[in-house]
Amino acid sequence: APAARIAGLWDAVVVANNAEVPFRFEIAQNGSQIEGFFFEGDRRKGSTSGSFENGVLKLEYDFLNTTLEATLDGDQLRGTYRNKRPRARPMDFRARRFTPVAAAAPAPKVEGHWAMYRTAPDGSKLDVSWRLYLRQSGSEVSGAILKTSGDSGTLVGRWNDGQLVMSHFAGERPLLFEAQLNADGTLNVTLDRKFTYRAARTTEARAKGIPEPPNLSRFTSMKDPTERFHFGGPGLDGKTMSDADAQVQGKVVVVTIGGSWCPNCHDEAPFLVE
Repeated sequence: APAARIAGLWDAVVVANNAEVPFRFEIAQNGSQIEGFFFEGDRRKGSTSGSFENGVLKLEYDFLNTTLEATLDGDQLRGTYRNKRPRARPMDFRARRFTPVAAAAPAPKVEGHWAMYRTAPDGSKLDVSWRLYLRQSGSEVSGAILKTSGDSGTLVGRWNDGQLVMSHFAGERPLLFEAQLNADGTLNVTLDRKFTYRAARTTEARAKGIPEPPNLSRFTSMKDPTERFHFGGPGLDGKTMSDADAQVQGKVVVVTIGGSWCPNCHDEAPFLVE
């Protein structure tokens, strides 16, 4: 199949956490080179290598340690998106050519800052409320959930028949967000068709019985900030490095704890380099 047939925008879905998570996907072609783009809001995240041969699309995302492989059938792609970690379960992937969405009827106004708190156990180790930030243009809504451990990534979606549906998938952190507006101005929120929450605007949250989210700048701290911070561990060369090494003596040392799989750490890295 000629590679030109596959280029363009696609309406894609992955099946994660027993929920279908929709997301926007783009495929670009430059000669025999194929590149697939996830979207983090308006920012594109492209594959590091790719091919399209005999109707099979294969894209590698080295920075995520993942592979997308799908077969073209007419105007549809079907396949899997998998992490290369041992015992990682692949996600079902499918996509069809992008089609514009018709303008919807006037939608409820939800733009602003909200606090959301669970209404049933959700597996979270911390019994605290989260921040929810929303922006709106007509029936289209975008936003993010800010937890104590990081953010959800950019959620995008729209109101349709009285329900707000948003989602996030940029090669990681799949999340489906569904909400309905209550008569008292609160939102009933469901994540991944499983976990339920109630949200209120931050100015009304306490009156609605929703606890105030913690101050994240003070949520984590040193047991004794006056004591020197000791650290040690293997470097990329396999050699152990610690605060006792001569190369760090007399210098300012910045210690940040993160992971190669962590999208928030990816966002942080350019600032550390600078």
